[in-house]
Amino acid sequence: MRVIVTRGAGPLGLDFRGAARRSLVVIASPARRPTPAEFEAGLGVALVERRRMPAAALDPAAKTGNYLNNALALHEARLAGADDAVMLNERGELAEATTANVYLVRDGILLTPAVEAGILKGTTRTRILHLCGRHGVPVREATLRPADLAAADEAFVSSSVRGILPVVVVDGRPVGAGRPGPLTRRIHRWFEDAADEEAARASHPRPA
Repeated sequence: MRVIVTRGAGPLGLDFRGAARRSLVVIASPARRPTPAEFEAGLGVALVERRRMPAAALDPAAKTGNYLNNALALHEARLAGADDAVMLNERGELAEATTANVYLVRDGILLTPAVEAGILKGTTRTRILHLCGRHGVPVREATLRPADLAAADEAFVSSSVRGILPVVVVDGRPVGAGRPGPLTRRIHRWFEDAADEEAARASHPRPA
């Protein structure tokens, strides 16, 4: 389900004070998780020149429909032969993929950009960090740079639509062994098991 709230229709222009009342749009669409084959194939990503929108321009904590910057980053990545883009912030730090959070694994530690890097916190990201804590996987929210991604043992991205997808190639070079890594597989299994348990509880609520 996607819920969109706007200031509503009004006169042509940028001044939204003329909108009479807000508009509410709810889109219901079947969720499509990646297939097992797509998970095994993983993603190839490219580090692109297009930067993540800085907080001074648009608060990254706001879930908005302003995806032009992300669309241009994705177009740049596709021209380079990649499936998705990894964007840097204005300081040259790793931020996000175009519609997903980014994670690295190094020496058994899960690393992900801190919120201060200018990222959307993400409900799926929150769940992943919680699951890692439950299963004893060390996690660090850190300042990460392109060199960290290049040196990672494993990498993956996450979003509410795609769940968890391994990143196996960065700028044409393999990440680790060039296939989904062992920790990525475990986190993926924990995440999907938790989602199945939550769906089962929702389908069969306990009597009051």
